[in-house]
Amino acid sequence: MNRLLSVAFRVTLLMFLLGGTIFTFAQIAGILIADGSLVTQTAGKVGEPTCVVAGVAGLLAFARMYVAPDGKSSEYVSAQRKEPTAQRSAAQPRRAP
Repeated sequence: MNRLLSVAFRVTLLMFLLGGTIFTFAQIAGILIADGSLVTQTAGKVGEPTCVVAGVAGLLAFARMYVAPDGKSSEYVSAQRKEPTAQRSAAQPRRAP
């Protein structure tokens, strides 16, 4: 599952970066040639799908945080996120519950 999410995330990441690049250069071209319709059409035809793909990439990145690497249990992921108590210095007092 982690591998599938990683591949899907990378694909959507590349798609939205490519879409953002196309969007930016198309709008720059529209400004340089003084074509207002190119600038406004780019926002609808390229900008909106790029934002949707960026949202999907964000959701996939969020989902990857909850999937354990290499098929390990979810306790492994939880344990990796907790702050190790052994690394606290003596100068840092413990917080009251």
